Amino acid sequence: MTFKKLVGSFAGLAALTAAIVLAVWLGAPWAATAGALAAAAAAGCCLFRLWRSEEERLAEAAGFREKLRQAGQEMEACRKSCAEEQAKFYSTFSHGIRMPVSIIKGYAELLGSGKIDKETESQYLEKIIQKSQDIADFFPKVQESLELRSLSSEEREPVDLVLVTQECVQEIQRSMSFNEVHFQVIAQTDSVLVTANHRRINDIIYNLMENSSKYMQRPGIVTFLLWRKEGCAHLVVKDDGMGLPRQEAEHIFEKNYQGSNQKEGHGYGLYWVWKIVDTYGGRVSAKSDLGQGMEIHIVLPESAPEGTERLAS
Repeated sequence: MTFKKLVGSFAGLAALTAAIVLAVWLGAPWAATAGALAAAAAAGCCLFRLWRSEEERLAEAAGFREKLRQAGQEMEACRKSCAEEQAKFYSTFSHGIRMPVSIIKGYAELLGSGKIDKETESQYLEKIIQKSQDIADFFPKVQESLELRSLSSEEREPVDLVLVTQECVQEIQRSMSFNEVHFQVIAQTDSVLVTANHRRINDIIYNLMENSSKYMQRPGIVTFLLWRKEGCAHLVVKDDGMGLPRQEAEHIFEKNYQGSNQKEGHGYGLYWVWKIVDTYGGRVSAKSDLGQGMEIHIVLPESAPEGTERLAS
């Protein structure tokens, strides 16, 4: 009930009371009785309206509080979602930029040393241009990578795991940022083909290399093992670093997972590896123990004319 209605009710009650007083003063008992009944009815109506008004006010206040609570929950959910998206953005940006920049820095330092012949200098300059283009190409795909939408629709072709791994290792070994960690590739065959997007295979190799070198916590060797078996391509990366507790190794492919040896980053790199492998119908696993290094095993369907099929789990 509005304030105007309340004022109107009290005004009507006052008018009836005045009418009763006038009737009594004029000596009209029947008018006084009728007025008294009317006044009682008006008073009851006014009290009922007052009670209803308070009830409506309380209900309105309760409804307003509920809306405020819901709005607060929505704002908190939005804040968390924005924080997660921001963390994913920084992590994806870091993984897409750090490695090419490190490689460019390594080549630039070698060129600056003055100990490179003209032919090698030309090759290094070409690598710098190529990696700079990779960085330039990365920016338009940042949002796609964050949303993980592009994997299933990307063009795929036969990609040689042995060749790609060797190329990545050669580039990283020239980087001064990893001069305490040595990489080696051991393949049981000259070629191991998978149907994939070349860029995504590069993502897998670089993320595995970066993960090993970052968490070894001491100088050592990272070994890539590759072979074919029963229609499957196998890729294993092993390091002789400090390793992780066995129970933690089971979770390293979970999104944003941070182990006890946590360093900078958001736990996105190995999740991205798992996502790519899973999209390609493969599987990935890890085993480790404290002081025993880390071993990551990737299995992908071998490239075949009839296409790829998901592996049995």
